[in-house]
Amino acid sequence: MPKLVLNGKPVEDTKRNLTIQVNRPQDIKGATQTDDQNCPIARALKRGFNVLSVSVGAGVVYVELKDRYLRYVMSREDQEMVRAYDKAGYFRPTTITLLVPPPSKAIGARAGTKSGSNTRTGRARNVRNAPPLRHVRLPH
Repeated sequence: MPKLVLNGKPVEDTKRNLTIQVNRPQDIKGATQTDDQNCPIARALKRGFNVLSVSVGAGVVYVELKDRYLRYVMSREDQEMVRAYDKAGYFRPTTITLLVPPPSKAIGARAGTKSGSNTRTGRARNVRNAPPLRHVRLPH
């Protein structure tokens, strides 16, 4: 059974980066701010590739194909561009590369533990009452 399902279709992390040109007037004119399926990136993906639908989120892009969804991530710069467009309504023509999710952000990846936590339990170590980690001579 797949780990993630949308609209009855399995979601898979993509295995290849995808570069798209968001530079045509039809990509930018008529696009809608804060609309994940009608922003300039979504319109360019629909125009340039044989996809059923697209959802562009804050950092993740889902592309619907006939039998499944593919999941991509965006670089920080591209995320900032989407945020700026949603806020101000201006989008400059550009090239965007949708990326393969790194292992830490892959579907089913476990969330990391905080620094200084016990790697086995995930709980912070109580330093005040814990025995020393190495031999320490206490003053008399």
